[in-house]
Amino acid sequence: MLPVYVPTVFLFLVLILAFLMVSRIPYLNLDGLKQVLGKDVKLVVFTLVIVLILAGLFRKVGTTVFTIFLVYLIFSPFAAKRLAKP
Repeated sequence: MLPVYVPTVFLFLVLILAFLMVSRIPYLNLDGLKQVLGKDVKLVVFTLVIVLILAGLFRKVGTTVFTIFLVYLIFSPFAAKRLAKP
């Protein structure tokens, strides 16, 4: 059974994502991520794979994937702004 506040949290997240889809806030694509991470791309991918495997072992894959995308959602505009500076 889900806690009572979960539908409210999902509604809030859907409204934020809908706003971001029509906003002019820049987000990094895969090429931008490569620029931010530099040569550490393989290390980051390896770390994410290990985290997902561990999450699968503990049956928390959904929560882990959600957290990874939430971190991307929050920090990607700051990284895009840093890359846009001359």
